[in-house]
Amino acid sequence: MNLKFSRFTLAVLILSLSFCTSCSNNDLIGEYDYTIPTRSETDSEPVAINKDSAKVYFAKILSKAVYERKDVRDFLKKEAMKEFDMNSDVLYALASNKMIFNQSFRDILVSYSSEDTIAAIEKSVPLLNILIPSFALFDITVSNLDCNDSEIPIALSNDKGMGLYLDGEFIMNIPNGELPDFHTIVVNENSRVIIEHPITRSSAPKVSFISPNYDKNRLKYKYKRSANRTAEQIGNKAIEAYKFFYKDDGSKESRAFQRDYIYYGLTPTNSKGNFNRSVTEYISFIEINPKAYYNMSDQRNEGTFDDPNIIKGSVSRKNMTFHLTN
Repeated sequence: MNLKFSRFTLAVLILSLSFCTSCSNNDLIGEYDYTIPTRSETDSEPVAINKDSAKVYFAKILSKAVYERKDVRDFLKKEAMKEFDMNSDVLYALASNKMIFNQSFRDILVSYSSEDTIAAIEKSVPLLNILIPSFALFDITVSNLDCNDSEIPIALSNDKGMGLYLDGEFIMNIPNGELPDFHTIVVNENSRVIIEHPITRSSAPKVSFISPNYDKNRLKYKYKRSANRTAEQIGNKAIEAYKFFYKDDGSKESRAFQRDYIYYGLTPTNSKGNFNRSVTEYISFIEINPKAYYNMSDQRNEGTFDDPNIIKGSVSRKNMTFHLTN
């Protein structure tokens, strides 16, 4: 028996003390009927089950496979690091038929449940997704996930926070507003893609992206051919700016001043201009140091962070809006 406690094990021991006297498992994960009816011999379609029940069932099945099989942990890490949708997601529909040695990922999950169970889950949750999250605050990333550690819990959101499953069992709940300081594997639904036709055993599903900015392969191709983009794609104003500001040496012709031309018409020889209100800018996301974020958040909660541009959780300035995304 390995007596070495992982970070997750210690967290479970501490948090369980506060939960065991106040909540039951049903209070935390909700009342679900976990019994999936078996298809009759004449019924070719999988039975329909509640979507929330399906995700709970999948979390329990996956937690069993992850706990017992290192090759499954290796597989999920490898797939998550591909970031096919610009996030460390593993879309089940795309991954289910991929092979882990001599078995498909789906067949492994069936071995821990049943064909009817997996078929019912697939039917109920077409966008079923597996995410390996990163928390920079705790130096938790996909790349430093230790696949030798069998105690990596499966996390599933619920009304009270995040339920954790290990070796096929619900073990604890992390309350809303708290982040785990250990690695987890999250079961959720992918919000970045659309499945145009469902998965079959013989063919992969047709997947399209909600935004082209989520398509990693498209973005890689776009960047490779960016040097050959047309003036229409770039914008004449940006091309004109490059004619004035094209150097990378810190001089007054530096590229860093291109925006000054776009917004104010400034050039190396003209230091005055008027703000061009016809120019709009969209920032898709902002990355911020987690410690700085929590610092500002704490100050705001205490009433000392009174920036008028931060209202009800959104950050905005005149003529520019910042969107925080995951």
